[in-house]
Amino acid sequence: MLDSVHISDSTIFGSSWADNELRPLFTEQNRVRGWLKIMAVLADVQAEFALIPEQAAIEIKAAYQGIVIDDAFLKEVGEGFLKTNHSLMGLINAVKSHCGAIGGEWLCYGATVQDITDTHTIRTLLKVLIHFLEQLTAIQKILIDLARQHRHTVMCGRTHGQPGLPITFGFKAATWLDELERHRQRLTELKPRLSVGQLSGGVGSLSSFGPQALALQKAFMQRLGLETPAISWTSSRDRYAEWLNVLAMITSTGDRIGQEIVNLQRPEIGELCEGFVSGAVGSITMPQKRNPEISEHLGTLSRVVRHHAAHMAENLVHSHERDGRSWKGEWLIIPDATLATGKSLALLKSLLKDLQVN
Repeated sequence: MLDSVHISDSTIFGSSWADNELRPLFTEQNRVRGWLKIMAVLADVQAEFALIPEQAAIEIKAAYQGIVIDDAFLKEVGEGFLKTNHSLMGLINAVKSHCGAIGGEWLCYGATVQDITDTHTIRTLLKVLIHFLEQLTAIQKILIDLARQHRHTVMCGRTHGQPGLPITFGFKAATWLDELERHRQRLTELKPRLSVGQLSGGVGSLSSFGPQALALQKAFMQRLGLETPAISWTSSRDRYAEWLNVLAMITSTGDRIGQEIVNLQRPEIGELCEGFVSGAVGSITMPQKRNPEISEHLGTLSRVVRHHAAHMAENLVHSHERDGRSWKGEWLIIPDATLATGKSLALLKSLLKDLQVN
C-alpha cells in the first residue's frame, strides 16, 4: 500500500478531516467493490435481455463474488491503469483473469466509465445523505433545548461588531435552528434528483444496448435501487453541483456558529465558551489559554467545502457529450467535500452539546 498523502487519510491528523462513520464508504476497496457489483448487475441484466450470453453473466457474477480486493489485487489494477491510461481498463483486465472461458470478453459490454462510476457515486451519496439527515436532526434537538433553556438569558445583541440592543441567547440559538432546518429541507428535496443512476453508453445515446435499451436501462436501475434517468447526464453535472452547494451551505452555517463562539469566548466578552474537554491542550507555550479549537476548525472545514463547490461549478461547463477535464475532477472533490461535511456536522453536534453559556 502507498503511504498516506492526503491529510484526511493521515494516521495522525485524519480524525480532524473526516467522520469515521463515513470514511469506509470512500475507501479504495469499497469503491472497487462497488464498481464490481455494478458490473455484475449489468451483466446479469444484459443476459436477461439476450444482449450477452447467459454463461458470461454467470462467470462475471462468480468473479465478483470470488475476488478478494486486497493489496495485491489493487496493485494489479493500478499497474493496468498505468499501462493503458484508461480509468477502467486496469480493473477490467484484472477481473478477466477471474472469469471463465468467455465472461471476461463481455465484462462492461456497451458501458462507459461514467456509467459505472456515476452509478456507484450516487449509491454512495444516498447513504451519506441519510447520515447527514440524522446528524442534522440530532443537532436540531440540541438547539431546541438551548433555545428553550435560554429564552430569558439576556445578552447583548450586536450589529457591525458593536453593541446594539438586548436579545436573549435563546433567540440566537433559534436563528441557528431555523437555518439548519432549511438545510434539512434542502437535503430532503435534493434526494429525488440525486437518486438517478447512469447507463447511457459512450455518447449517451444507449445505442450499444440493443433494441430494448430503455427497458434494459430501467431493469438495471431497479436492481440497484435507483431511479431511471430521463436522458443521459454524462455531460450534465448539475446533480453533483447541487450536492456540493448544499454541503457548502451546511458547513457555512457551522462556520457561522463557530465564528460567533470564537468571538463571544474572548475573555473581554466571555458570554459563551466551548465546553472543557479533559486532556485538551490550548497552547504548548501559553498554558493559560483555552482556545476555541472546535469552533475554529468548523471554519477550516467550511473553507475546504466552499472551494470544492466552486470547483464543481466549473465542471458544469462540458464540451460535447463527455469531457474528461470536467468529470475526472469530481473523483477528488466529491469525497473530500463530503467527508469534510460529515466531520463538520459531528463537531457541531459536540460543540453545541457541551456549550457553556455564561
